[in-house]
Amino acid sequence: MEELDLHGIFHSEVKNKVENFVLMNSKNLPVRIITGDSQRMRTLTVNILDKYKFNYDIPAYNPGEIIVLN
Repeated sequence: MEELDLHGIFHSEVKNKVENFVLMNSKNLPVRIITGDSQRMRTLTVNILDKYKFNYDIPAYNPGEIIVLN
């Protein structure tokens, strides 16, 4: 599974990084996005996924990752 780790990424860079990652891998789903413990990072990522109508899951056992399903 392809993975994007957002640790060390500035909030201002999230939109471009996540957008590029999910659009480039849209034919290769599922993919994992690691947001870590940052609620802001999670919110920014979810906003992008919602914008493009991707289905995703935030596992209860690890809320620091988002699995993009389709």
